Amino acid sequence: MATDGFPNSLTPKLAAAGCRRPDQAANNIGLLANDAASRSSLETILPTLLASLGRLPDPDLALNNLERFAQKVIDRHFLLGLFRDNPRILQLALTIFGSSQFLSDIVVRQPQLFEWLLEPGVLHRPRARRSWRRRCDRPWRRAPTPERKWMALRRYKSQEILRIGLQDLVGRQNVVGITDELSKPGRYRSRDGLRAVPERTRPAARCPPACRRSRPRRECAFVILGMGSWADGS
Repeated sequence: MATDGFPNSLTPKLAAAGCRRPDQAANNIGLLANDAASRSSLETILPTLLASLGRLPDPDLALNNLERFAQKVIDRHFLLGLFRDNPRILQLALTIFGSSQFLSDIVVRQPQLFEWLLEPGVLHRPRARRSWRRRCDRPWRRAPTPERKWMALRRYKSQEILRIGLQDLVGRQNVVGITDELSKPGRYRSRDGLRAVPERTRPAARCPPACRRSRPRRECAFVILGMGSWADGS
């Protein structure tokens, strides 16, 4: 604990910003800076941080998730420097961390996705159908084994759900647009998930009676059942 009272001196300001547990919130802020260089960057961003907390649905949640995220980042000095030099990036992070635990958990598990969100154009417009196919196919085709293909599909899902969820949080899309966007990852993941099923598992599937009675006999097909919308089946 620092001798100048930091971060306990922030408790009244955090309470004024809407934190219901200002002592814990102050502790979360203190954990962000574990050396003098981090402390200097942190003190620079505090005015922006405090101002942003007051506009969040849950400022306590935001600080708790921000601290979790900082613990996972390899270079914390770089992260705090990024927040210091680009206040809008700090505000974007706080929007995620203070609005949705589901999206926050995605970012904490895969910190590299936050950097991807900062790429130009990621949040500004919905994806065209051709773009969805291309972005889904690229990691799929590069994966050398079925296990790696499943991993690629899971990463793709997390990435797109995070992008769509953040579009909703920042008001980039209306409800109809968000619903349509959410249906697209499921469509292409289902298609590629079927392609990922190893060939050796298919002979073990029992052919239903309707297929056994058919002449000529047809190979039993897979059926994928899902809850959600389906635009056109393409």
